[in-house]
Amino acid sequence: MICIACSARGLGLSARELSISFLYQWSTFNNQILATTDLANLTFADGLNVGRNGNVPQQTLQRKHQFRDDLSWNRGNHGFKFGADFVYEPVLGGIFAFNSAPEYDFVDTAQEIATNKALYPQGFLHSRLSW
Repeated sequence: MICIACSARGLGLSARELSISFLYQWSTFNNQILATTDLANLTFADGLNVGRNGNVPQQTLQRKHQFRDDLSWNRGNHGFKFGADFVYEPVLGGIFAFNSAPEYDFVDTAQEIATNKALYPQGFLHSRLSW
């Protein structure tokens, strides 16, 4: 960040009467949230979720330049403030790969699928999915 303050003495005014400031700021932002696994998302009836979150991967990219110019002028009991603020963003974007991994929703709990041999004789090899 660069900040430059100009003196008002060259204009015949005291520093208490006139204040001029200019600001230039440059920033860059690159945020990534990556997947920790490539496994499918398994959701069971009791709320247990196993596998990859459906909200990853995602990334935010931003580059920004800001120009700001302010002028404050005090005259007696009155104060006047003027200024401009300009923001230029040549890069603003990213990715959001929503549901990039398959999701399987089970109608029963993981414990019931693993232990109920009458309904699931092969356990997880043969289970009912809700489509």
